[in-house]
Amino acid sequence: MCTIDDLFEDGNDDIKSNFPSGSLQYWPEALIQKLVYDKSVRIALTKAGENYDQELADYILQHAKRLFAMVAATEADPKWRVDAMRFFKENGFADNKLSVEVGGACLIKESLVNLGRQLWSRGRAHRISETQWKVLVPVISTEKDNYDFNDKAILPFNKIRQVDGGGGFSAVSEVSIQEGHFTDSRLVRYQTLRPSLRIRTCRTLSPC
Repeated sequence: MCTIDDLFEDGNDDIKSNFPSGSLQYWPEALIQKLVYDKSVRIALTKAGENYDQELADYILQHAKRLFAMVAATEADPKWRVDAMRFFKENGFADNKLSVEVGGACLIKESLVNLGRQLWSRGRAHRISETQWKVLVPVISTEKDNYDFNDKAILPFNKIRQVDGGGGFSAVSEVSIQEGHFTDSRLVRYQTLRPSLRIRTCRTLSPC
C-alpha cells in the first residue's frame, strides 16, 4: 500500500520540468491524489500516537492534500506532522487559498514563525516555504487566456522546440504538458493524456 512518504522515493525523481529553463523536480497532481487518500492519511495520523482525529482527516482529504504533502516533506516526525496540520486547519489554510500566480497567497516563512513560534522553527518554516513550489504546480486551463506566475513557480511543461515569430518582447515555445495539468472544456472528448501547446512568455514588463 502506498503512503505519503512514497512521494519522496527516488523513483519520482524523473518527473521534472525544463521550461522555461533548468531541470526542476516536482510532484504532479495525479501523484498527490494517488498517495494522499483515506488509508494513507489514517496511517500518518495514527503514527503520532494519539486518538484518531476524524475531523482533521476530513480536512486533509477535502481541503488540504497539497498542504499535507508539504508537511510530510518538511519533517519526518509523525507528531509534528499532525500538529502542523492542526495549525493549518485552525488558521484557515487550505489548498484552494494557495497560488503560484503573482498576487496569490503562498506560505511565507516569517508569517508561519509569527503565527506559531513553538511549532515553526525558522528551519522548518524555510523548508516548507521552499517545498511548496514542488507541490503547487498549476493546472493550466483554456478557460483562462493569460497567466502571471511567480518567478519560483515550477510549470508542468517540457520544451519541445522554440517557435519563430515571438517578437521583440516575447518568445513562443511548443511544450508538452504533464498528465493531469491541463484542462480544455471545449475538447474533453478528444483530449490526449499529454497534449502540446504553444506558450508565449514575456521577456520584459512591456505588453506581449
